[in-house]
Amino acid sequence: MRHASFKATSSIDLKLNSDLKSSDNRRQQDLPAEEKTDATEVALLARQAIYNAGMAAAAYELLFRRSPTATQADIGDPGRATLQVIASALEIGLDRLTAGLPVHINFPRELLIVDSPLPLPAERVVIEVLEGVPADREVIAGLAALRDFGHRVALDDYLPDITPSALLEVADIVKIAISQKTRNELALQVKVLKARGIELIAEEVETVEQFEQCLELGFTGFQGYFLQHPQTFRAQRVPTSRLGMLRLVATLNKSHIESFDEIAQLISQEASMPYRVLRCINSSYYNLPRKIDSIHQAVVILGLNNLRRLCTLVAMQALDDRPGNTASTQNEGADVE
Repeated sequence: MRHASFKATSSIDLKLNSDLKSSDNRRQQDLPAEEKTDATEVALLARQAIYNAGMAAAAYELLFRRSPTATQADIGDPGRATLQVIASALEIGLDRLTAGLPVHINFPRELLIVDSPLPLPAERVVIEVLEGVPADREVIAGLAALRDFGHRVALDDYLPDITPSALLEVADIVKIAISQKTRNELALQVKVLKARGIELIAEEVETVEQFEQCLELGFTGFQGYFLQHPQTFRAQRVPTSRLGMLRLVATLNKSHIESFDEIAQLISQEASMPYRVLRCINSSYYNLPRKIDSIHQAVVILGLNNLRRLCTLVAMQALDDRPGNTASTQNEGADVE
């Protein structure tokens, strides 16, 4: 695991802090009546398994959910939806969600071009790039940097005539929605992509016949309702002092903080934060050789910058008392089934 050095606030920190301030200013009366209790008291997301040829779960995709009864992602702000998925995963518990298997998380452009990655174990998190993300210079550079850091990159909803070929140069996995394609079309796409050494996942697998066809064609991953519908997970949020959490995040993002001891002391001042951070770092996702018992040890293991980002993500989930923008549903960010 790499130790990131502490440095000035990056664009992703600005995004997180903007969400925190906005969340603190919104009141519960702004919520629809049917969502008030659930939105304020629980962390929510859904997961859907990705199976291997033996029909055993090989990975999970994490999906945004606005309420416990939602069956699809209703996304207004793709970046904020993705950050909510990550924050909810930390709140619910990575072990509970994944049992140590890799997770796929959808990233919009704004999170692909930041100067440093989110504080998640790179070897366990696959970055999914959805249809519509441009293959501009910043995106290609961002994806290359994420791969260098240890992440694998997956292209979702691949279409040979639409998906920019430049994205294939930085992709490890391609996901193909099979429901609207003929066998010959799929066979051609599989041949071309496997020649590049790319792993193939079939999406929208709805029947046993489709599963068997994709297996015969050379797909190695399978996702769809025939195998599993998305499952919603929730967890009761740990009680948090809103004012204390805001002060903590604001202080952590000041560039003059440089010592491990100072960071550990700041985090320990907010009663719920040490519990949240230690629960996350002691999960199988970080796969540490021994249990971490103190925030000071966590600072040493993660590095100042990574721990600062982790705390900001946790704080965002703890303070967020509203659902996201309801302006539109977009195929970018956390997933739309």
